[in-house]
Amino acid sequence: HARESRALRTHTRAMAAAEGDAEGGAARRAAGVGARATECSTPALLLDVRAFERNCALLAGRVRAVAGTEAAVAVRAHGKAHKAAACVTAQLAALSEAGCEVAGVCAQTVSEAEEFAKAGSEEHPIDMLVSNQTVGAGKIARLAALAADPRVTLSACFDDAENAAAVGAAVASAGGECAAVVEVDVGQHRCGVADAQQAAELAERLAMGDMPGLSFKGLQCYHGGIQHVRALEDRRVAAEEAHAKAKA
Repeated sequence: HARESRALRTHTRAMAAAEGDAEGGAARRAAGVGARATECSTPALLLDVRAFERNCALLAGRVRAVAGTEAAVAVRAHGKAHKAAACVTAQLAALSEAGCEVAGVCAQTVSEAEEFAKAGSEEHPIDMLVSNQTVGAGKIARLAALAADPRVTLSACFDDAENAAAVGAAVASAGGECAAVVEVDVGQHRCGVADAQQAAELAERLAMGDMPGLSFKGLQCYHGGIQHVRALEDRRVAAEEAHAKAKA
């Protein structure tokens, strides 16, 4: 059994009512709060709320610890582990309540972004970064629809001018707006432009308004592989190398 946080409970019930779950929809849900594991259909998200809230508080505390000694840091939580709008709401609320400046949420895929849009509203749109490149006509069209969704303030990553132009055209056609973040490869060797010159060239095109539908927002310099380096000193060296590339 698990208890549920107030933010998670409130948002889950609001979403259930909006989707008509209050009228017989309970049978369609895979699991409910307090259900035993043997009673859950699969796939289902099983969340240890105490650990969830403890992690949010820990992150907020570490961010506060550097405040005043370095540039201000705003946390943009990622939702790729839970992929649930209700958890996004609880995640951002827990971070805010712990004293953290919250920038918004990250989605790794368009499908995740479409789910997380449910956490926003026209009065309080959710600030969402799709922290990956979006390719293919179908996914680009769905991203453009999110850019026009009043529940969402959207940004997305780019490392290729042709792809950026295609997304921008789709966004403009849908009547939306999308902030563009240029991704730079700082050691992950998965996505991102190769060097500072390529980053500057793409950023300049975006900033000059060459791609309708897009506006330049900044850079993404991600090296998630560092977290798998076991020795703390080796991890520190790898992080400093990535930081140096980002600064360049």
